[in-house]
Amino acid sequence: MELPTAEGTPQALSQWQGQWRIINYWATWCPPCREEMPEFSRLQKEYRAKGVQFIGIALDSSENVAAFSQATPAAYPLLVASPSAIRNLKALGNEQGALPYTLIIDPKGTVRETRLGSLSAAELRTMLP
Repeated sequence: MELPTAEGTPQALSQWQGQWRIINYWATWCPPCREEMPEFSRLQKEYRAKGVQFIGIALDSSENVAAFSQATPAAYPLLVASPSAIRNLKALGNEQGALPYTLIIDPKGTVRETRLGSLSAAELRTMLP
């Protein structure tokens, strides 16, 4: 699957295969989503060398994501959801499409954890290598 950045640059999710992936579905209008993002940025910097990649997938417009990332830069890619990404969200256990929703995927591609609602840095540290 490919998803665009807010600027429209396509990014293949396969580029992060073989790494731990923390995929966070979020939106600019979601207060808990915005609150956890600074912690995710700190963890991205801390765990990058251990093969961990955070990826934000926004259920929002490109314009909103671009404005948000100007004001609040993230240390990881922020992509804009396509209809197929929204279908995947539901197929991965989030039938309601509620946010935030986070998946932890191991290097072999196995979903190790899903979380509907906020996820703290302390909780994430217990789940990461």
